[in-house]
Parts: sequence; structure tokens; C-alpha cells
Amino acid sequence: MDVTQAMVDNGGFVLVVRNALGQVSYAYWVPLSGGGNPVPGGGDTETTDPPTGGTNPGLGGGGNPVPGGGDTETTDPLTGGTNPGLGGGENPAPGGGDTETTDPPVDPITGSSVAVSGDTAIVGVESDGNAETGSAIIFERSSSGTWSQTQKLVASDGKVRGRFGSGVAVSGSRVAVGAIGDDTNGQLSGAVYVFDKNSSGTWSQTAKFVASDGSVMHFLGRSVSVSGDTVIAGAYGYNEDESVPDRTTRAWDYGVDTFTVPGTYRRETGSQSFAVRYPSSSHVFNVDFFACPWNSVPATRTRPAPSILSGCSTLLARPDVLAERGGFTRNLDVTQAMVDNGGFVLVVRNALGQVSYAYWVPLSGGENPASLGAAYIFERGSDGAWTQAKLLASDGESGDFFGESVSVSGTRAVVGAPRVDDNGQNSGAAYIFERDSEGAWTQVQKLTAGDDAEVGDQFGTSVSISGSRAVVGVDDADSAYVYRRDSEGAW
Repeated sequence: MDVTQAMVDNGGFVLVVRNALGQVSYAYWVPLSGGGNPVPGGGDTETTDPPTGGTNPGLGGGGNPVPGGGDTETTDPLTGGTNPGLGGGENPAPGGGDTETTDPPVDPITGSSVAVSGDTAIVGVESDGNAETGSAIIFERSSSGTWSQTQKLVASDGKVRGRFGSGVAVSGSRVAVGAIGDDTNGQLSGAVYVFDKNSSGTWSQTAKFVASDGSVMHFLGRSVSVSGDTVIAGAYGYNEDESVPDRTTRAWDYGVDTFTVPGTYRRETGSQSFAVRYPSSSHVFNVDFFACPWNSVPATRTRPAPSILSGCSTLLARPDVLAERGGFTRNLDVTQAMVDNGGFVLVVRNALGQVSYAYWVPLSGGENPASLGAAYIFERGSDGAWTQAKLLASDGESGDFFGESVSVSGTRAVVGAPRVDDNGQNSGAAYIFERDSEGAWTQVQKLTAGDDAEVGDQFGTSVSISGSRAVVGVDDADSAYVYRRDSEGAW
């Protein structure tokens, strides 16, 4: 590229992307460094983004409050919310301190999850290219107060579309990283990885967890938290009945895995609320979504012809998708054929009229719960061995999404269930669990917004706990509730 004098005078240029329809779909400021001076992050000189509308938000931009700067953090669930990564020049450090962050010495990061503990921060990057294997970036603050990237973490068995980094947490010298795309127990069953920092300062993978009863689309690892030798991970797609025909042996994915389907749905005819999610930061332009019969999509990775859509139901057509950044929810009429096949195929048609994505969506069995949700506790004993326990809501019901958010601090944990209907549809709830002297985890209290609750609030979308205080985020109301445990043990 020929750098012009105008670019030099302006200190950089704007990278512009034009899509297949001739529309300008992306613009990004690219700075030019001054002569022999170091680029941002490459030395001691710090630069900041110019005031041109470029966005590189700093830590703490997501929707997950952390009480009192504690060491337990959670991540945004898959609801279209954004947790921006480190960068963007002079952004205050978490907790309102005086330390400022600077742009990392890598390409700009689209962080899908963030966490911080002391002088260590971690940013999950589940969508790190077309392969979407995922990664997590470690930033550490030096004794001089400077933040810098020190290591990039990847899964030892990372897979295409594994989405490693979908959830992250850090506590001292230990981090936990979720990977909802892990398919050890079936498509999107999910996994959690643990990394520990050794005496030389290097982070190494020391464990990988999957649910002992994991299955298709449980999404284990979308939310994770760690406190010492205890790790908790949410699996909001968990169902108690998994009697669903296994269609996942077919290679459905024809394009970039941008779209996901949270939860599962009942294997019964009639109208059901159906959701599709994609990162708010993704540029989703002029695509159509269809629900197609099982037999309409061929069992091959070859891109199928658009004619397969003739027998499909339209879920969302352009240009409506432009107005629904982060995802959408629509009513879908489940047919008898879908029930007989145990599910249907979500198909995306791109702006060129091509079938760019096909994905199998299972239906759960009969009246059994769909998206009941669960959370899994992993604890490391004195012998170094990890044990596993499962947490369920005592009054869990279909569609609660229990486990969409999680947090742990010592012997206490909180689990969000934003789709609970106690105070109206999707008003939400959060559950407090405590570990007794025998090591058993027991639910001790259910939290709701009480008289303040409204339909669609989704109380419990984000949660955090530190000692005797807990914070519960409310998605629709743009607010949060703070709880304190009294001397009697009540919150």
C-alpha cells in the first residue's frame, strides 16, 4: 500500500470494508506510528485512539459487576451483550483505581468475556477467526503500574469452532476458561479448562472438565468463575431428559459459525418461542434465517443449492436482521415432521442467495424440561485430584436457563436463572448455594427482585459474589441488586 502524505499528516488512515451489496459495512482507524517511536504496547510510549468514533473500550465495559473488587468474576451469557476487551487508550482500570490501560501489542481484540483479579486480567476471544478455535489473552500489571499482554492461552485439544474463551475467570494464579463449542459430549456440550501460573510466571493448562452427564447443546462454560481450588461453570442448556435422536453425525456447518441457538425446545407440535444469537460486535447484514426439515439438507459439507429452502419456514428475513443486533426471538410453528425427526435445521441464506450455514437444532422429549439448566462445581482436593458436583434449582422449571451466569467465593456460590417466571414471564431469579462441613453444596436461598420485578426483566442475567455480599444484574431494567448476608445466614 502506498502511504500518502495526507495519511502521514493525519497520523493514519481508515480501513473501510464494502460488502457484497456495495454497502460500507465496517470502518476502523489504523494509526501510523511516529518515525522510530515504538507502536502502542511495543515499548514505553503509550498512544490512544483518535477521536474518530473508533471503539476500544477498557475492562469493566461488560454487564457483570464485581462487588468490592473481589477475586471472583463472571461473564455475560449468550444474550447479545458485549464485554469489550482491553484497549482503547486511557481507560480507567477496574475498581476505579488510578492505573490506566493501554492498547495491547496485537491486533484489536474483540473480547467476548473478561475478568480481573489483583494484577492479572484475562480476555476471552472465542471468535478469533474463521476457525473460531478461540483463545484467552493474559494481561498483567508490572510493579511500575504498566499493563501488558504476557501470554495467549489456547486449549491443548482445541478444535475448529470450539469457542475457547466463551467464558473466563481468574483468581490469583489460577484461571478458568470455558469453551462452549467443545463436542466431547456432543455438539456444543461444552468444556472448562484450568490454567495455573508457575514460579517462572508461565501459565500452563493443568485440567480440562466436562460434565459427567453432558449432552448436546448444554453450553457448559458460557459462564465460569473460580475461587482458589473451586471452579463453577454454568450449563444453561442442561435437560433432565436427553431422549433426542442423534442427528449431529452429519456435518451441518457450511460457513463461519457466527450463529448459535441457546437452549433446547420441546418435541411437541405448536408455536414455540425460538431464539437465535450472534455476537453484537459481528456485522450481520442482509441474511435470511429458515427452519428446514431434517431431510432437506444433504449429509455433506458441500454447499447445498438454494432450492432446498422451498420447504422451509422463514424465521427472519432481511432487512429486519439489521435492527436486531445480538440476536432475535421469533415464534416457530413446530410441525409433526419436526417432532418425528427430533428437531429441525436452522439454515442461513446470505446476501448472494447462497446457503451459508446449516445447523441441527434438537427438540427435547415430550413434556420434559427444556433449558432447565444446571451448574457444575469442580473442586481440587489436597491430593491434587478434582471432584465434580452438580447444582440444580430446587424449583427449576422448563426454560429457566439456570446457570446462564455463575459466581463463587470460598464456600458460597450464586447461580443466575434469568428466565424464571415467578414474577411474570422471564422476570428472573438467582440462587445462593453454600458448602457445608462435609463438602456438600446445598441451596440456601432464592433471590428475586420482589415487588420491583417486571415481565422480561431477566433478573440474574449476570451475578457475582464476594464474601458476604452478592450482586445480581437485571438485563431489561439496566440495574443491579446488592445483597448482604446477615448474622443469621439470610440474604
